Amino acid sequence: DPVSTSLPKSEIRFSIDNVDEEYNPYNEQGLAKYLMTRQEVKSRYGLKLNDGSVEWIKGGTFYLSEWYAKQNGMSADFTARDLLEFMSAIYHEDHDLSSRSLYDLAEIVLNKADLPINSDGTAKWVIDESLKSIYTTAPLPEDTLANCLQLIANAGECVLYQDRSGTLRIEPLKFD
Repeated sequence: DPVSTSLPKSEIRFSIDNVDEEYNPYNEQGLAKYLMTRQEVKSRYGLKLNDGSVEWIKGGTFYLSEWYAKQNGMSADFTARDLLEFMSAIYHEDHDLSSRSLYDLAEIVLNKADLPINSDGTAKWVIDESLKSIYTTAPLPEDTLANCLQLIANAGECVLYQDRSGTLRIEPLKFD
């Protein structure tokens, strides 16, 4: 959505060869024991050039949300989604109707989401500094955390999206 009126949720689905039963949950030596919700999945695309080399392009960073190993053991299917998938909890207003910046309000919503963090311990989000100068006393509705964050972004004339590195961003739309 070019004007950011709807949530930009992304997902990838992929299957792998499971003939050796590496992903069989009953195989104690397999990899299934390492698969858990929110495990980071990075994708990239390769383009083979005329000289035979391959140019790799980041496809995005997603988080494992479900997987299934078929009974026949031939393949395992995976679904990974972006950070907005983990923001389906309902936001309940804290009834603080004092004037707050959209930046502070966005941080409140993001902290309630309990999103995964970066390996260096930093948050997986960036909120544009321009939202620090926009204040509101309007309460957020009882809605999903993702929808509340979308409302904040729209009120600040910003877009909400996850970049290819897996960082959730709220920033003004830039036209070059």
